[in-house]
Amino acid sequence: MYIFNSILSMGKDTDISILGVMSGTSLDGLDLCLVEFSQINSSIQYTIVKAETIAYDEEWKSKLRYNKGLSASFLAQVDADFARFVAEKINGFLNNETCDLIASHGQTILHKVDDGYTLQIGNGGIISSLTNLPVISDFRTQDVALGGQGAPLVPIGDRDLFSDYDACLNIGGFANISFDSGGRRVAFDVCPVNYVLNTLAMTIDLPFDKDGVIAGKHEVNQTLLNKLLVVGDSHLSEPKSLGAEYVEKIIFPILDASDISAEDKIATYTEFCACMISKALSSAKRVLVTGGGAYNKTLCAGILDKIGGKFEIPSGELIEFKEALIFAYLGYLRWHKRTNVLSNVTGAIRDSVSGAVYYP
Repeated sequence: MYIFNSILSMGKDTDISILGVMSGTSLDGLDLCLVEFSQINSSIQYTIVKAETIAYDEEWKSKLRYNKGLSASFLAQVDADFARFVAEKINGFLNNETCDLIASHGQTILHKVDDGYTLQIGNGGIISSLTNLPVISDFRTQDVALGGQGAPLVPIGDRDLFSDYDACLNIGGFANISFDSGGRRVAFDVCPVNYVLNTLAMTIDLPFDKDGVIAGKHEVNQTLLNKLLVVGDSHLSEPKSLGAEYVEKIIFPILDASDISAEDKIATYTEFCACMISKALSSAKRVLVTGGGAYNKTLCAGILDKIGGKFEIPSGELIEFKEALIFAYLGYLRWHKRTNVLSNVTGAIRDSVSGAVYYP
């Protein structure tokens, strides 16, 4: 059980249990994190009561994986099917636990903000009906309508819950970073990480490069690394959000054109990620690292060699469930009609109170 404190004043609303539900681009599984929120004087206390990751089988991974040829009927069907799957898992997870509200991120299946849209499947209305609980979902659409990237959303939680750190780094399907600079919160996606590394590992019949062992044992190809760095550097600015479309259009063609071994591609791409992340961290000395990539020893060592700072890798529960925890917090803010998306990190014209609310 983990307790987080904030100095925010949130009025008289106290003692609410919210289930944060997160599904990321790496397709590791469905993260469920039940959080109790309570107010003590002007401080908000957050306690993780229970957390679990429910792994996806190959059929679900196939349905949720990016595919530019998706039809409208498929999208509608998988939106409803995924919602039923999520509701079933929530009901099993909660059992007799007290829960007042569900905050569900959904699964990002399309993210084309230049064209004015983003889509996270997992219909909130269906989840609400099948769990008999209020559900907040679709956290990104409003920000996109306001001219923003619809991402990142986590920085408001980083700011309010983890302000002791110079920077918060999450390494999942994509790496994203959040930090304060000149009195404003700065946050952006840095580069694809596990989305690519896991795909490369699957070509040699492995689900992922456990602990970064493959990367640590094989050679970095400088020619391939230089090509990756050119496109990586051209996208290193904020506000910035990256999606599967960027990987499919930009990253995979570069990797596919190289005739080196899959193992050397993993080593090279891991080094590319270390270079990109170290540039983004800049002068940060105390960095909170979460997400599955925190277990990749080769990647983390590569970053630290370049920045000379200190990584603080918390317990496994916080590594794996920080994003779900913060989505519970976003739901908390939305429930109380408070700003939960920061325009200065998304590029929108104003902050917003985002998320559609469904009642059973």
